[in-house]
Amino acid sequence: MGFCTISEDQRYCFRNEIVPLNNEYVAYVMIVLFLTILITFFISDKIFKKWLIFIPFYLLLTAFLVYKAPVYAGGALGVGPTKELVSVWMGILFVIISIIMFIWMTIKEKKQKNK
Repeated sequence: MGFCTISEDQRYCFRNEIVPLNNEYVAYVMIVLFLTILITFFISDKIFKKWLIFIPFYLLLTAFLVYKAPVYAGGALGVGPTKELVSVWMGILFVIISIIMFIWMTIKEKKQKNK
């Protein structure tokens, strides 16, 4: 199952095993960016600035893990992390960690205002 368009000579699909798109990676990045931007729209400037400090460290960690991941899954079963899998999971993890950070810092900020 996937999002497909049919051209004259080939069939192009997003998340379909027939012919994967080259732009699939861009689509993943756009999904992560959209969710992150949607969330940051509703937070205060103070929390946003703290979150901006977190981003470079996470990007360096992600770049290192993607660099160290093998291109192809190894082993007898062909199971294991690949560069693609690591980058997708790190993007998902980034959104989850960001949401948790925003909720935690918002609660902390509201408690400080109530004192």
